[in-house]
Amino acid sequence: MGLSITGENNRLIIVENGKERELTEEIPGLDIVVNGNDNLVRIGFPQDFQNSRLEMFGNGNCFEKQRSGAKTGGVFFHLNHGSRIIIGRNCLFNGNISILAKEKKGVSVILGDNVIMGTGCIIRTGDGHTIVDKGSRDPLNEPQDVVIDRHVWIGARCMLLKGTKIRADSVVGAMSLVNRKFEEKNLLIAGVPARVIREGIDWDICDYISYTEVDETPSPKRETLFSSIFKK
Repeated sequence: MGLSITGENNRLIIVENGKERELTEEIPGLDIVVNGNDNLVRIGFPQDFQNSRLEMFGNGNCFEKQRSGAKTGGVFFHLNHGSRIIIGRNCLFNGNISILAKEKKGVSVILGDNVIMGTGCIIRTGDGHTIVDKGSRDPLNEPQDVVIDRHVWIGARCMLLKGTKIRADSVVGAMSLVNRKFEEKNLLIAGVPARVIREGIDWDICDYISYTEVDETPSPKRETLFSSIFKK
């Protein structure tokens, strides 16, 4: 589809070399569909989009993605009801990923710099259906923000649900379900639902053999093979 904009007062902005301009052309690897009014898309260049799609429905949504030297592969971004998705610099997305900000006005998904997300992950601010109290019929599962700090590694096939918060320099084990706030940094969390497995950890973009061969005596301040792309 490429680029499809319907409605009034929608702004699509590219930021490149510190300068802003209106987006008038298609972005390779990213389909954009906007249907509504007063929506904002703001994307920093360079980017490496691959087979990804951004959908905005309704009014007053905001999507911002800072520049990245890493792949944004196979990501479905969806916003509705005046929601926000904010993504920091150099985040890596490894395919078949859904990020959904919807179901409540003003709800947000926020990812800090240098977040890595494995294949098959889902982030969503709402449950898709409403759970109600049998007597009062009041709703029980109000949508909430999802906040991921900088330098967080989210393993493959994880699900991050409403109310999730993960602090910096943490790791989420593969196939975990996260549905609450973890207020400490440097955590390894995993499980269904996720819990703290280990404290006081950090992680590196290199795989094990690359990490150990870069420096026989690793230091917390040393440079890695990928430091030109992923800076903490």
